[in-house]
Amino acid sequence: MSMSSSASRPVAAGGTSGLIEFFRHHGAWAPGVKLFRRIQFRAKAAIILAVLVVPLVVLGWNYFGDRAAAIEFTAKELRGAEYAREVLPLITHAQRQRELAAAAQSKGRMRRHWGPRTKPTTHSCASSSSSTRASVWNWAPTSC
Repeated sequence: MSMSSSASRPVAAGGTSGLIEFFRHHGAWAPGVKLFRRIQFRAKAAIILAVLVVPLVVLGWNYFGDRAAAIEFTAKELRGAEYAREVLPLITHAQRQRELAAAAQSKGRMRRHWGPRTKPTTHSCASSSSSTRASVWNWAPTSC
């Protein structure tokens, strides 16, 4: 009494035994194995080549894109350095002028402060909410 192997297994109502049989020996690789059994060598070589070349192309594209961005950024830095080289003397000159103006203003305040004391005066522009007395420096601002 020999029974075939298919007769000994019960068949599921949904017909899933065909799907189970498809993946039985090779698991998740079954579709690839079955495909490679049916196609010729040239097609197999083309598929393997594509699987290896596509990631290399993507990596190369990203690498050269990053290099191009770095070159562009460096070019912008060089332009900025040229600009700074031209503008730096102007900035230095402006800072020196500001220092001279501050020193002159400070020297003028010191003369006013240490000059002869006069009667404390209140500036005419002072608001009633903030009583600004010019007596601290012994001088009043000329404009409001």
